[in-house]
Amino acid sequence: MFFIMGGGNKTEDLGTLDHSSCPACRNLTPLRVFKSYSYVSFFFIPIVKMNVTYMATCPICGHTMALNSKDGKEFEKTGSFVPSQESFTSMEQPISGGSPRFCGQCGRRLGPSDRFCPSCGVPIPQNQTDNH
Repeated sequence: MFFIMGGGNKTEDLGTLDHSSCPACRNLTPLRVFKSYSYVSFFFIPIVKMNVTYMATCPICGHTMALNSKDGKEFEKTGSFVPSQESFTSMEQPISGGSPRFCGQCGRRLGPSDRFCPSCGVPIPQNQTDNH
């Protein structure tokens, strides 16, 4: 008898948070909310989720913020929540001379020279090249 075990990382698009303001570009725009996690699978069925994080991305400038777990879980359950000052934290961490960039459409992490998202093919806005 043998067992097939595996694992990986996954990012899920949870939808849009309406009536939000991006702290980077100050535009009033619906932010895209994503859930990212690592998992362990057994016979290709995910059985354990680890390192669950929630994030919100501005579709205009591409700025990505971490969303606290409480608000992320509420958004995942109900599709909305009332943002507060503690809801978002900047995810800007210097890596190789810049900040991480994420696709405003699908949430995939972008490389420093990507002009199009390698996952969904959407063009990356030019103002995102300054690593908001």
